[in-house]
Amino acid sequence: MKVISVEALTRDSFNGYGEFFDVDHVFPKELLESDWTFEIVSREYLHTFLGRFESEAGFSVGLVKKADLKVCEMRRNIHGQKSMLLDKDSVMLVALPFYGNSYDDQSEKAFLIPAGVMVNLDAGIWHSRPFIVGDEMANYIQCEAQQVFATDYTDKCLDEEIELVLK
Repeated sequence: MKVISVEALTRDSFNGYGEFFDVDHVFPKELLESDWTFEIVSREYLHTFLGRFESEAGFSVGLVKKADLKVCEMRRNIHGQKSMLLDKDSVMLVALPFYGNSYDDQSEKAFLIPAGVMVNLDAGIWHSRPFIVGDEMANYIQCEAQQVFATDYTDKCLDEEIELVLK
């Protein structure tokens, strides 16, 4: 069994796989300390972040239950990006595309994604399902191009299971 250490999610370490957006820290301190009870995140930023889909975006919500940090299958969205947001800390394995229905196993990285951070995977990036850390269950919302739901993804069973290890 292959073992990969989970690393912190930083702009440098995630470069080439996509980008991320910390939804818990988008408001200026002045707004948080004011009397407002409801405020919308900057529509311009979210439009830029999610607006790169080549078709209409679709949203889905779901639950992730706690499971062993073992990856036996990867998936990629061939043409469209995928954005995902969980309400608990999670871990995800990613890898760069290679030839055909394969990926570059030298590019495998596992990241600790803090709760409230929206991860946007570039088109073609292989990724595992999210694994939650510490809690028994997490809620998630994901956004991807409408065509991805039915036809724009590839699944791959790994030849060797990968265990993700928290540092």
